[in-house]
Amino acid sequence: MKENEDKNLGTFVDKVMNEVSLESPSFDFTANVMMQVEKAKQNAVTTYHPLISKRFWALILVGFIAFMIYIFIVIKPESLGWFNNIDLNTDRISKLFSGMKTTRIAAYGVGLLALMLLVQIPVLKNYFDKRLAI
Repeated sequence: MKENEDKNLGTFVDKVMNEVSLESPSFDFTANVMMQVEKAKQNAVTTYHPLISKRFWALILVGFIAFMIYIFIVIKPESLGWFNNIDLNTDRISKLFSGMKTTRIAAYGVGLLALMLLVQIPVLKNYFDKRLAI
């Protein structure tokens, strides 16, 4: 029963396909499609919007200037307070590192690390600038 239905369906499809003429697209079909693709590309491009607007940066600057004026005019330097207790004797720091011995391999390793960082940072920045500019 199922085979009979399949044969009838197959002959019906063959008959319909023979009766229908082959349609072809218009002459400028490709140009029209490409124009629509370009329009869709232009609409999909995201524009850059800074996280902090210029007005807010101006507000931060005005607030910082007002704070500095307040510090210099209103607050009188009577005493240094807890700054007197801080001992910034650099002799201690130099004595701390004077007994430290490094090997040549460690020095080469630190130098190579610094060189790699100096090379990689501009390369990565360039890569991400190109990637985000698409």
